[in-house]
Amino acid sequence: MALVEQRFTGVTAERFADMAAKVKQETGVEIAGNSGSAVKSGYGFRWNYDLASKVLAISVLAKPWIVPMSVVERKLREFVEA
Repeated sequence: MALVEQRFTGVTAERFADMAAKVKQETGVEIAGNSGSAVKSGYGFRWNYDLASKVLAISVLAKPWIVPMSVVERKLREFVEA
């Protein structure tokens, strides 16, 4: 069960690819494919990107207890919207 899910609309294929590259560069996590999940350093995420509707949904599955959810949500927005 997800702790929280964020949905981003208007995500083009190019923007999704840029976001995946940025995530890999900054965290070492590879976003492989339009849907999947990853766990690293106490964080767990699941993503689903629908190219036709340009909607990206990211679910936070786990996080270190000491890190506020607001920090995690802000970082997700930075990855997708930057």
